[in-house]
Amino acid sequence: MLLILARNNPELNPDLYQGDIMLTDEQRKALEERKVMNDSSYWWPKAADGYVNVNYRFAAPSINQTMVRRAISSWETNTCIRFHEITSADGKPHLIFQDNNSGCNSNIGRIYFWNGQPVNLAPGWIPVHEIGHAMGFNHEQSRSDRDDYVIVMFGNILTSMASNFDKRGTINFGVPYDYSSVMHYDSYAFTSNGNETLIAKNPYGQLFMGQRDGFSFMDKRIANLQYNCTVDEYIQIITAPACKKVRLTFTAFGLISRASASDNSCYFQQLIVRRSDILASQPYCGTEILSGQVFESVGNRMVLHFISRLNWVRPGYSATITFVQDQTSPNW
Repeated sequence: MLLILARNNPELNPDLYQGDIMLTDEQRKALEERKVMNDSSYWWPKAADGYVNVNYRFAAPSINQTMVRRAISSWETNTCIRFHEITSADGKPHLIFQDNNSGCNSNIGRIYFWNGQPVNLAPGWIPVHEIGHAMGFNHEQSRSDRDDYVIVMFGNILTSMASNFDKRGTINFGVPYDYSSVMHYDSYAFTSNGNETLIAKNPYGQLFMGQRDGFSFMDKRIANLQYNCTVDEYIQIITAPACKKVRLTFTAFGLISRASASDNSCYFQQLIVRRSDILASQPYCGTEILSGQVFESVGNRMVLHFISRLNWVRPGYSATITFVQDQTSPNW
């Protein structure tokens, strides 16, 4: 059954590079020189307003536009990339989303096709991965440091597909390898015998390879670094005006739970709410913060510090921030 599922994965087309990447002749030559990911000429340009603007259109009304727009919204929410729908080819680089019953695939990076570069989507398949290729991202397991994190089981891979597991000279921006990246192959990609083709050196990572539910924490991080987006991914510093303090009211909270009752650190995921710059705080995870629960700062500053060893946030947390009078302030 695993063999059948792997071969029916619409991202695994044996006629395309790594199963779902269309290459121009120039890119194929550059790939041989191990520099595609490194070549910023394939990145979409950043405008003076700080945003990366990408035009797109739909090839036909039959495509699942709701699913595409949901994926686009995920990119816009987590990065400085903004997508703008157009109705016809405008002679400038843009994406064209179209149905493709034979599978999902995309060019890598921005290509100068006057009538648009195709992003082909199989019915029902989530497009956030293919949009990633169009933004210039390679597969995670192609990273230059991948051998430190996964074992490629070449004996289980279709012989003609072995080159899809080659490493590339990628720019990783100092971001750790990410098993849960939306750009990662699943464990059985291009299997010849139903056995795993990728083995995570960290056994916990095996559970997350190939997920297509959405961005991982590190996906957001590397996208923002590549496009130089001004986004604070890990630490949020909230400063109230003088003589006021920060009031944080949670409206939702859900992280990976503690590994056991004796796990005092929330090892896999945690949020630390520091009520001042120096006051320590216990870590919170699971559903330990209730909706409506309030935290107030000591002084006019609060620090939120999120840590994830899984690089995966689901569903995450949300809160409202207000500034209230600090009656302990000497100037009140």
